[in-house]
Amino acid sequence: MAMQDGPVKQTIRGVVLFLLILAMPATLIAVFLLLDAETRNGRMFAASCLVLYAGTCGLYLWLKKGGRVAGRGALAFSAVALIGFTACYAFSPSGVTSGGSKLQSVFPPGRHYARWTPVGLVPEMDQMKLGADLTPYSDALMTRAKAERMKALFLTAYREMQQDPEFVAVGSVMGHGYVDAFGFPFNDRHLFSYVPGHKPGQKLPVILFLHGSCGNFKAYLWTWKRFADDHQIAIVAPTFGFGNWTILAEWRQLIGPIVTAPTTRGWTPGALSSPACPTGQSGSHGLSVRTQAVSAG
Repeated sequence: MAMQDGPVKQTIRGVVLFLLILAMPATLIAVFLLLDAETRNGRMFAASCLVLYAGTCGLYLWLKKGGRVAGRGALAFSAVALIGFTACYAFSPSGVTSGGSKLQSVFPPGRHYARWTPVGLVPEMDQMKLGADLTPYSDALMTRAKAERMKALFLTAYREMQQDPEFVAVGSVMGHGYVDAFGFPFNDRHLFSYVPGHKPGQKLPVILFLHGSCGNFKAYLWTWKRFADDHQIAIVAPTFGFGNWTILAEWRQLIGPIVTAPTTRGWTPGALSSPACPTGQSGSHGLSVRTQAVSAG
């Protein structure tokens, strides 16, 4: 049964129409993701978004014209979308690994992995692939050829990574880069750490890795993993939004506690090796560090 066409209904209809218009860009991205995704969760999330949009369109039609078909259609589509999002959550990584794992995703007190967000539900492989395909349309410096080369390199790493339970379990922290890209605060002191297998009490040198533009991709750490295993070196990879390491005051606040205090695994306070930055940015600006072996605990 249709609602009476009074002020309340008109207001609700106006709000729904506004939300539909506002969601158009996200819906377009969902279409691209559905066509582009490599993983089941990526396709399921995209399909759920499109079904939810269809359900919202049905709700608008019901509010405008009434009728059982529109009303029942809106409910059915919304229910299917809810089931899809619930399945995405069930199959998504928890964002944490066991205490004895070589790889850890470390958040500061009071913060934790946001599993329920789109970044948590859509595998990082799909985020990266979609970004590589869309970036040439918005960035004049990223040609289609460059994007294809970058995508091929990253996809190779992510496909290998899918076989490692620890790298799958930590999920993605790319949301910090997206937040920074839109101008919102992002400095929450998250970091990845990787400590290779070692003898009890053995001291390991540590490399502080500063990620490149667009965020703290797990593919970076996956590449470092091989080096760390081969050379018995621990890796610390802090997350710094989109990767603008030239903001000295802010990233000093992030790196300082890592250098001067225990952060994870019972490491002793001390220094780290010189920072490494993959995209040519000046990652070592203003930070004086020295190489020192630290206890990996």
